[in-house]
Amino acid sequence: MPETKTPEEVQRRHQELSVNEGQTKQVEQLAQHEAFSRLQEETEKTAQPLRAIQPLPQTGGLTSGGAAEEHKRKESSSERKQRESLEKQRRKASAAKGKADALESGRSQNGPVQQKREQEILSSRLNAIAEEETADRMEAERNGTAEAVEIQKKAASLKAQEARVAAYHSAATQMVPGSKERARLMAKKEAEVLKWDKLKRELKVARMPEGAEKEREADTIARHANFDRLKKLFRKPTRYSHEDAVLHASGGKVLINRGRATMGGTKAMYLFEEQPTQQEGQEQTAPQTWLFKEATDCIGRAKPSGAVVTAAASKLQQRLRGALSIPAECVMDGGRVVGSIQRQVQKVQSGVDLFRWQAQENLTQLPETTMRDLMNEHTLDWILCNFDTKGENFINQANDHIISFDKEASFNTLLKKEAQHMSYTFKPHSNDTIYNTMFKAYAEGKLDLDLNANLESVQKLEQMSQDELIGMFQSTLDIKYGKASSDRKKAEQLLRDRLAGLREEYCTFYTQLIQERRKNMSRDGAECARLDGMLKDGRFVFRDNRQEPQ
Repeated sequence: MPETKTPEEVQRRHQELSVNEGQTKQVEQLAQHEAFSRLQEETEKTAQPLRAIQPLPQTGGLTSGGAAEEHKRKESSSERKQRESLEKQRRKASAAKGKADALESGRSQNGPVQQKREQEILSSRLNAIAEEETADRMEAERNGTAEAVEIQKKAASLKAQEARVAAYHSAATQMVPGSKERARLMAKKEAEVLKWDKLKRELKVARMPEGAEKEREADTIARHANFDRLKKLFRKPTRYSHEDAVLHASGGKVLINRGRATMGGTKAMYLFEEQPTQQEGQEQTAPQTWLFKEATDCIGRAKPSGAVVTAAASKLQQRLRGALSIPAECVMDGGRVVGSIQRQVQKVQSGVDLFRWQAQENLTQLPETTMRDLMNEHTLDWILCNFDTKGENFINQANDHIISFDKEASFNTLLKKEAQHMSYTFKPHSNDTIYNTMFKAYAEGKLDLDLNANLESVQKLEQMSQDELIGMFQSTLDIKYGKASSDRKKAEQLLRDRLAGLREEYCTFYTQLIQERRKNMSRDGAECARLDGMLKDGRFVFRDNRQEPQ
């Protein structure tokens, strides 16, 4: 406690200091400090909390025996109330958790499943989760800027939502397989998973720095939210669209639904686990997982064409890309297409995030392997007439390789005039393709490309006959354009032309890119010379056609 002084002592102090005109303000300040000390002592004697008082401003020269130390800011009344409320909430949350833990620990002692008992356990656990979430959000409000507080509160809600998903899953798995109560709890779990996914994406956006990437992600969330509202009116889940559902696939595969998958996109997806067929003497391996996607449009209305083209495009992808492809097939129910399944491919942590890469203002050079894969993926998407491939449609693999997915938009624009020739300006969907971004940057001199990188894919397609390609996509064209319609005939001929003119189309497009790049880099003599060397009689030709006749 600061030492207190009587008014007489203060007067003697004034005399000792030989107060003159220049010291008057300093002496007044000292007197105020000492009066504050007496007030503080009297207040503490009556055991009343003292409201924090800011130290008086110091004027040069005068120190009052460590006044800054004596008048250090204390906890305000509002801060104290906030702290006490938080401590009370933490105790409440701890008690609720203890009760829930005790109920769960007694579960195994109750013999057969008792539905009423399980409901009590679930309610207790959900209450404990809610109490802890309240405490976490209260703590978040105590520190940081408004933006930081909002992020911490979202993180607290995400943590709580993850716990709710686990709670419903735990309750559901205690129920008898095939029972109505198990199905009901699994449906509740699915609803909680969707809430968790929404919170996770919102938190991701909140943590992003301001810029194009954040704007794109925020727009995507808003757009998907509108779709979700409409799905409540139009979507009719299939018999495979619930946890525990069994699906029999080709090759004798038996797949079990393990719950809703949140992989992005607008259509409902579920994770299926392939039942292992272990043979004697073989080690048991982790089960292969598959993704089931409902055959709907973005608002839940039936649309079988997406599933049909997914299966067909998978065959062409395997033909061109080999191991860098995703096996897929259609799922039928009573002669009706209800969805598609495709093998789940695990993403490696290394490599470039192409979603972020595409959102950059100034594109960085990609690893050579990644860029080569992108060029070959463009060839695949060109034949598919797929103008919906963005950075987010790739899965990173080992050694900088990538695999593309989601070909449902294939052939949607096949009849459009703008889709007949390559460019980097055709944009039929809300977001630009990664290929438009890539080729535009090359033409502007901002990115380097090896224009021969996709020659292998061009050559593989040239080995296919037109009839073979049409046969591969027969069902796709039928379902998209109608079997006997004039549009169906036009679409087939345009696809034939697409294959027949593939090399010529690339040479024309690459010539245009080289000319634009040369113009934009006219001051770089070495680059201009290199570009000129890629032309033959003023036109680009692939490497395999550059051999001069003997």
